[in-house]
Amino acid sequence: MSSRPANIRLNRPDALFTGVPFCNMTRRLIARILFCTVLVACGFGEALACMYGPPYRTVCQAYAQADSVIIGEVKDVQTRGSEQVVSLKVNKIVKGQARRQLVLLQPLSPCDCVFAGKEGQKLLLYLNRNGKTGRYQASAEGMGGPVEREQENLYWLNNLTGTRRRTRISGTVR
Repeated sequence: MSSRPANIRLNRPDALFTGVPFCNMTRRLIARILFCTVLVACGFGEALACMYGPPYRTVCQAYAQADSVIIGEVKDVQTRGSEQVVSLKVNKIVKGQARRQLVLLQPLSPCDCVFAGKEGQKLLLYLNRNGKTGRYQASAEGMGGPVEREQENLYWLNNLTGTRRRTRISGTVR
């Protein structure tokens, strides 16, 4: 007499799971679990940690949250351990105090702005000031970058001064 149930044959793919149908949905679930396990094991989670997903900040929100907004040319970048010392020539001040030269003390990590190789480039930068040290740091939350790529944001920022003392109402009248 056999020890296996009479309705299960050993040559079928679902023979390993006695009494459990081995359908396509189960295969897809196992494949997804294996895929996610491999991604986590390979460190993919750390790469996703720096992604700035929804809700995305608008240029208006980034402007409001920044202590200073400038257009500056990168003059020199020096790496000191885990940080960058970035010398900038300020071409235009959109928000903040007037300075012609600025030195940023910028962390060097995958989640922060990396200035290496950007010497000579003009960048739109949203800067935050450290209250203790008084040093500025560029915001890395998806705003700012090469001026050529930031034309839409620059259009808004350049027209900001002309709209400051105007009142606008938006909505639907019923």
